[in-house]
Amino acid sequence: MESPVENPFEEFEGNVREDVDGLIHLGELNTEFEFCGHRIGLRTLRIDDEIAAAKAIEPYRDTLKEPQAWAAVQVGLAITHIDGEADFCPATGPDKVAFARARFQYITSRWFWPTIDYFYSEYGELLKRQLAAIRAVQDLSAGSQPTFSPSLDSLNDPGTFEEPISSETLESQ
Repeated sequence: MESPVENPFEEFEGNVREDVDGLIHLGELNTEFEFCGHRIGLRTLRIDDEIAAAKAIEPYRDTLKEPQAWAAVQVGLAITHIDGEADFCPATGPDKVAFARARFQYITSRWFWPTIDYFYSEYGELLKRQLAAIRAVQDLSAGSQPTFSPSLDSLNDPGTFEEPISSETLESQ
């Protein structure tokens, strides 16, 4: 009778297990938090989102406000909903760069920096969870690999030597 296959993900702590499951099956992590009486949803960004974000803030490149522009555009793209409404900011155009510009414009023209900064810190916490989940999967992957150190006997086909190999034999070669 075969023993049931153990689920290696069960060994993770509860919150890390959920994040690992999200990364494996969904490819992104989501969170929701309350801010000044509103429910805000955030998700991790894909690289194409980040590339669009970088293009959206090109006019601010090499200015004193570039870091704030970067935070604002990332927040704008990471928001999934405000009070359950996903269409809080209508898109302008079909491509990702136009969408990123619309979200950036929406965020920067309606919210003050302390709000954007708070949301950016929440996004940073989501990225920390993502990193912890990736490390947990990596640790699991590395831990599940067999460690193999060949013995001297395993380097030869069985029965090819009459005498066992000794360390003296190896040292004299």
